[in-house]
Amino acid sequence: MSYKRMSALVLAAALAAGTASAQVRIGASAEAGLSGTSGASVSGTLGGAAAPAFAPSLSPAALTPSLLAPAAPALSQPVLAAAVPAALVPAAAVPAAAKAESMSAALEALAPANLGKISGENAKDLSARALGLDEVRRGSSDAGAVAGRFAASASDLGPSSGGAPEPAREPRRPAPSRSKSPPTAADSWHHARLIAQNYYWYSVTHIVNMWPAYRRRWEEAKVHGAANVSRPRAFFAYMRIAAISGRFYVLGAAPLEDDAVISKFRETLLKWYDAPGAVTPETLKAFDDFTHRAKMYNAERRAPSNMRKHIRDALIKGSTMDPKKLASFFDSLLLEETARETADFQNKGAQKRILDAFTAVVRETLAEEPAGLKGRVRAAILLGSFATGSAGPKSDFDVELLTDNGNNARSVAFIKRLTDRWIATGHHARNPVTVHDFPSTPSRGIIDLVHTGDFIVISLDEALARELQRVPGDYEPKMIRAESLRGRLNRAVQYGVIVASTYAGDFRARFGAASGGHH
Repeated sequence: MSYKRMSALVLAAALAAGTASAQVRIGASAEAGLSGTSGASVSGTLGGAAAPAFAPSLSPAALTPSLLAPAAPALSQPVLAAAVPAALVPAAAVPAAAKAESMSAALEALAPANLGKISGENAKDLSARALGLDEVRRGSSDAGAVAGRFAASASDLGPSSGGAPEPAREPRRPAPSRSKSPPTAADSWHHARLIAQNYYWYSVTHIVNMWPAYRRRWEEAKVHGAANVSRPRAFFAYMRIAAISGRFYVLGAAPLEDDAVISKFRETLLKWYDAPGAVTPETLKAFDDFTHRAKMYNAERRAPSNMRKHIRDALIKGSTMDPKKLASFFDSLLLEETARETADFQNKGAQKRILDAFTAVVRETLAEEPAGLKGRVRAAILLGSFATGSAGPKSDFDVELLTDNGNNARSVAFIKRLTDRWIATGHHARNPVTVHDFPSTPSRGIIDLVHTGDFIVISLDEALARELQRVPGDYEPKMIRAESLRGRLNRAVQYGVIVASTYAGDFRARFGAASGGHH
């Protein structure tokens, strides 16, 4: 039996079982030869051509707060007060002409060619001057301390819903509300296609690529007495469904609340790490300290999905590690310094500056789309940490395209231009852009079917952006609880599909092309 036929049978079995599960495939659109970016390539054509020499845009327009009012969050006055150094507060009001001249000089000094010649403090001061922040009085540097472990200023960027930044909230179980624009039959059909496409990638293709590499690591670890789990296949499959809700959406599995995620992964450690000496009191304490940091290090803008990924990836890596090194390994993760860097990135202007630069690049790329062509890209939806205000210095830009009728005729070309332009700004190395393979339609009905969290709509059509942008209270997708009958059934079926896909991965590794997967 061929690998492709085996994979098709796996998918057929899953869909026949009645699961409505999905995971979008993230295509990491990368510069030719660029290393260190994760995800599969959107197309083999993306990395071939050299990036055109697009000059980064550095102008007053590029540095203004929002390029799209309904989508981008506003910068509030109290936040500005907390972010500006005292040295920038003038003794008297500055005349308008002098302010304009000061801003112009600051922009010139901040040109890309000069950034390597000035100190970080000078660059920060010049940026504040260019943004017109030099008249704002400085606020308390102790405002908004993260987790009570160190001081950080209040966040300068709220979620996509807009308004002033909110304090960390207790986990909640959202109650479903009705969409203001119920899906049409066409929306439902397109959503079903997305479910099938992405479920296949998440539960079959992705696992087939990843499993052989993990199996090799486990076998090597076993030889050296460092295999901390005795059933690697079952453990690997279980880690794909651990700490998630009982329903899977087009964009992947929704994580449980923070406390439930931590509790589930602690159970995972105790259950699956069954090798002698794998779980000692010292190891367990180090793990507990690590999960506490995972919950608190980004307390201003908690992103549960990121927390789940942090803990899951640590457990997978630790499963093939010398048991004596586990405690020090957990102790090395998410240190206070990392938390401070994340808070500073969010609170001191970098997050907003990079988001504004990326928004400008997307808008420039959208402006090149000719009207009337099949598959024209109408808008882009920014997801993930930059949309929620929880980005860190190395966060990526997670993007979904919206095209006429969900057609992908122009998607690959658009992604190539967008990625080339972003690479030219110099930001791609630290904040890469990844684009979903399957575009959606510019319809509020399907937006509410697909998206469960915050997002930012970027479009040159402001009326369309206002229609698609969700605000608090508009709609809260229903979450199927993990402990419900449907939730347990969905997770059991997906677990079975993932296990079957690991066998398909073994088949491919043995008889087909060698897997290049990674975790």
